[in-house]
Amino acid sequence: MKNQVFFLLILFFLTGCKTENPNMKSENEAETPPATEQSENNVMTSSTNTRSNWIALAKEIEDRPGREPHTELPWHVNGSIYEVNTRQYSKEGTLNKVTEHLRRLASMGTKIVWLMPIQPIGKENRKGGLGSYYSIADFKAINPDLGTEQDLRNLVTTAHGMGMKVILDWVANHAAFDNVWAEEHLDYFTLRDGKQIVALGADGNTTDWTDVADLNYENAEMRAAMIDAMAYWIREFDLDGFRCDMAGLVPLDFWKEATESLAKIKPDLFWLAEWEDPKMHAYFDMTYAWELHHIFNAVAQGKAGTEKIVEHLKRDSENFPPEAYRMYFTTNHDENSWNGTITERMG
Repeated sequence: MKNQVFFLLILFFLTGCKTENPNMKSENEAETPPATEQSENNVMTSSTNTRSNWIALAKEIEDRPGREPHTELPWHVNGSIYEVNTRQYSKEGTLNKVTEHLRRLASMGTKIVWLMPIQPIGKENRKGGLGSYYSIADFKAINPDLGTEQDLRNLVTTAHGMGMKVILDWVANHAAFDNVWAEEHLDYFTLRDGKQIVALGADGNTTDWTDVADLNYENAEMRAAMIDAMAYWIREFDLDGFRCDMAGLVPLDFWKEATESLAKIKPDLFWLAEWEDPKMHAYFDMTYAWELHHIFNAVAQGKAGTEKIVEHLKRDSENFPPEAYRMYFTTNHDENSWNGTITERMG
């Protein structure tokens, strides 16, 4: 296969990463209005005008020196990803209810089921009544509100039986202030005057993540504990990989340690980085294509032409390693929560 461009459609019934957004909309509330005759004609015209550009781009990528065909493809190549916010996926908000829907997800062509964090949520500095999934109180436990260990095993076994894989959202950059580590290993956290500090954002400044404390990656014991926690989910539940939250905020050499260590347990794990940087592909299979997502929105809103998509794909193929592939998406839990539903953004 000659370096295909991999399009992965991520579908959600979700919202809320760091806090609960009172303006979130369910799938049923976000119905797509009927296309007008004008919009249909515009789509047809755009497709016709750009088809030759797509063909030329594909040929250029195909013929680029040094790009050899893959002989054996990993299971996750070309695999559509479906993100699940367990708490808001059903009225019951349980893992068992997700399991009941797996056959439907498989019929849609889903290859990878991505579970947002399912661990217990911290209570200290909690945001809202339920708190954020990304404020983890125990890396090696399941939130009892979502179900039991056996419930997760049933979900994974059922998904595997239908030809799907299951990955877990992993939050390595920070933890809840009252995470179990804080009781006996306060030095696992970044401290100032002996106290935990709020996790920092990508620019090194304090963010609005006031419910999570920064972890100390200069502490080798903390690194080992984090890898051990990740290994727990593979050994105990046969999970197939990780979507790594804010992966670029964690030192790259940690990901080297983690991927090499966990490959000894399960060699074909899938690693997805929530980050957009070519260097991440040293250890990750896939990175986020945030820039392309913003272009999708701009094109849908008439603020940019479809040639911007072609230009981006060409630039992407030049900037990223030949073996790298990117997660192209239309929505996710952050977008749905803060920037509008897919209907509101894309029509």
